[in-house]
Amino acid sequence: MMTVRLIAHTPEPEKVVAAAAKLCYSDAHITDLLDGLDEEKTAKFLTMLSDLGHASPIEHASFTFGIEGVSRTLLAQITRHRIASFSVQSQRYVRLDDFHYVIPPEIEAIPEAKAAFLESMDEDAKRYLDLAKKLEDGHTARLMAEGMPEKQARAKASKQANEDARFVLPNACETKMVVTMNARSLQNFFHLRCYGILEQLFCQRFEHFYPFADPFKVSADGF
Repeated sequence: MMTVRLIAHTPEPEKVVAAAAKLCYSDAHITDLLDGLDEEKTAKFLTMLSDLGHASPIEHASFTFGIEGVSRTLLAQITRHRIASFSVQSQRYVRLDDFHYVIPPEIEAIPEAKAAFLESMDEDAKRYLDLAKKLEDGHTARLMAEGMPEKQARAKASKQANEDARFVLPNACETKMVVTMNARSLQNFFHLRCYGILEQLFCQRFEHFYPFADPFKVSADGF
């Protein structure tokens, strides 16, 4: 099951954006940017930015999400958005003894296809673990023959085995990640990749950013 959690965000993101706008459109000094920025004035600056179509100040607000229960296919797509920052569970350092995978909705909807898919995943898991063990044993034996103590050899061999065994893992293999984007990048991401629901939830949570969502209306062909 996919889980997305907002881990952290810029404190008072609306005020940070308003301060950047104030800098752009006034002769205020850096030390005075936050002065007088109550809720009403902050909202006015954000509305002004929306009316002018000036989106760059919202880049100063960033949001960090924890994501799990997604496939490696999703990872390959989301990391195309390099304006974001990513930390992803490593298949080199983490052996997937507890093998999880994501079932595409189209496969889930057809019982015969789902049965074939589950059988394939079970086989892939067995092949992966079998290959990892054979590689680890082989590397351990080689390293010990070269004079390395068994415990040290086993630890090094395990990493090497994981690095090579991961090539048999399917795209459906579940992964986890931490993602950080600024507000403008998030809106662009929602526009390109989502059907609108995430954008709506984001705008409801940070309502002062809502005016900026209008230019990013999402259609079903957003992919």
